[in-house]
Amino acid sequence: MSFSKSINVRFFGAKGDGIADDTAAIKAAVAAANQIANLDVGGSDYNDIFTIKPRTKVYFPAGQYRTTSPIRIAYANIQLQGEGDQGRGGAYPGTSIIRKDHSGNAFNIDASSGFFPYNTMFSGLSIRPTNAFIGTGAGISLTGPEFIAGLYVEKCQVQLCAYGVFIDQNPPPGLAYFEVTDCILNNNSQYGIYVDNNLSNSSIENND
Repeated sequence: MSFSKSINVRFFGAKGDGIADDTAAIKAAVAAANQIANLDVGGSDYNDIFTIKPRTKVYFPAGQYRTTSPIRIAYANIQLQGEGDQGRGGAYPGTSIIRKDHSGNAFNIDASSGFFPYNTMFSGLSIRPTNAFIGTGAGISLTGPEFIAGLYVEKCQVQLCAYGVFIDQNPPPGLAYFEVTDCILNNNSQYGIYVDNNLSNSSIENND
């Protein structure tokens, strides 16, 4: 049996109208993408956990997706994909917008014990809090002690949060490769990019 390698959040009930709560629909789409990638949460075979496979896309068509709690990513080979270029060369303030209507992080990449969300990509997304939660949380947060091979953020916007991208892995080994390119990460109350771990390799280029 063959499956599409792209999951549309609207197929799972997301409205994208900026009013409806799309949290459950987005979480269901991420869970479906994990199943298509043929990896259980955390993996049942240690060798299979670190097998780089083509990413399964969770696609956000143009719209405003209101969320009321963090979206947890604990799976490998997942790509969160917006419509078009939301970064330095794209639309402002973006067309595929996550409206964070809570004080937490918009996306939590969970590398706690037994979870290996490696080869994760965010592309073409705009993340902005609602007025009530300006200056809170991070757009994209990675925490936990497990070894992660690859986090990629490209052509995204994160504005008006506390942090654009927040990485705190302790103890090491931490994140093996980290790349942020062509993003708009300004106008956050703390830092656009905050890293507190041992990075063996990273590329941070062409960001505002």
